[in-house]
Amino acid sequence: MADEGMDWHLQKGVASILQGDSDFMALISNKLYQDVPDQPVEPYVVLGDSQDSDDSVQCLDASEIFFDVHVWSKEPGYKQVKTIAARVRKLLHNATVPMDEERCVLIQHRITRTFSDQDIILKHSVVTFHALTEITSYLQEGD
Repeated sequence: MADEGMDWHLQKGVASILQGDSDFMALISNKLYQDVPDQPVEPYVVLGDSQDSDDSVQCLDASEIFFDVHVWSKEPGYKQVKTIAARVRKLLHNATVPMDEERCVLIQHRITRTFSDQDIILKHSVVTFHALTEITSYLQEGD
């Protein structure tokens, strides 16, 4: 496995799913970030926050990963931020996530929190997912 780890490879796979959906990308005007620019223009989505816990057993290198997808909007009310968050949930819940040297066994939506942020004009949704990943080199052929 590359030094980046399963968490990073999962994030890349999640990004490819989101970028591959033209309806989603249109909702955010193609602004999907892993590093947010100094003065971003809303709406936009950010990937990166995560928690990676070792879930290995004697003959299997595995991780349990919780990660957040952040949605930001200045549209009045909550419709835009909630619409984008719902699309994220739809695209990722039980998705087949492409990964380099690993396999995402499971990815499920856990919770979405939506609230006003900073100056109460900025709306923020945090969409949290739970994933189980394993290194495929440990798998028997045909599994």
